[in-house]
Amino acid sequence: MSEGGGPLNAIVRYFPLQKPVIKKLTLTVLLILLIALAVGSISWLRSPRQEEVRFYNGEIVLAGTIYLPPSEGRHPVVIFIHGSGDDSREQYRFYANLLAKKGIAALIYDKRGVGASSGSWKLSPFGALADDALAGVHFLKNHPAIDAKRIGAWGGSEGAIIAPWIASRSSDVAFVIMQSATGVTFAQQNRYQNERQIRSATNSEENIAQGLAIIKLQSDYARTGTGWQAYAKCQASGKRKGLGFIARSNVAT
Repeated sequence: MSEGGGPLNAIVRYFPLQKPVIKKLTLTVLLILLIALAVGSISWLRSPRQEEVRFYNGEIVLAGTIYLPPSEGRHPVVIFIHGSGDDSREQYRFYANLLAKKGIAALIYDKRGVGASSGSWKLSPFGALADDALAGVHFLKNHPAIDAKRIGAWGGSEGAIIAPWIASRSSDVAFVIMQSATGVTFAQQNRYQNERQIRSATNSEENIAQGLAIIKLQSDYARTGTGWQAYAKCQASGKRKGLGFIARSNVAT
């Protein structure tokens, strides 16, 4: 090591005329690094906070995540309500994070029977899914970072049916956002959707009529719990005509 060692002095010794330039360059690099660290720290502090939560609808455990804005205080919030089929919180993380960056908290959760939530949506009546969402609203109402007077429900597709329904049942829901909502009853919408599917699979009016009969019997059984034998008989007959796919369609959830 030379006298007054160190990499900077070594460089200066070989390039004595450039000493002022090197010092200036060194200070510039250090300043850039400090600015980068400061910007990174500010960005981290402004990032939404995530909080893993669980809330309950009777014995059903709903697991979710709350995205909270980086600022302190109580915030407005949106609870995301699932569409049909297996639907988890993962579908909504992008939107929850975006809302939180804009100062609006968001609760996303796994549908019952999906992810870390207990139960089974396949074996539950339609109203049970609405009760799950209401349990989420009640949970948010008592959360210290949430403004209880500004709780909203966002629903897409099937969720767009549930969102206004829970708003009609609870004054705690201050606003509703519906995406891909239907302007008719769920039964009418379900029949229309399945009729389009049946007509795309067959041109036979006889098969179409039987397919619609299967849908009606299936829907009646799902709604009332009665009429299984009539449905099973009609469905078995339809399966022999290439209409077996109807039994795999989602009736209510």
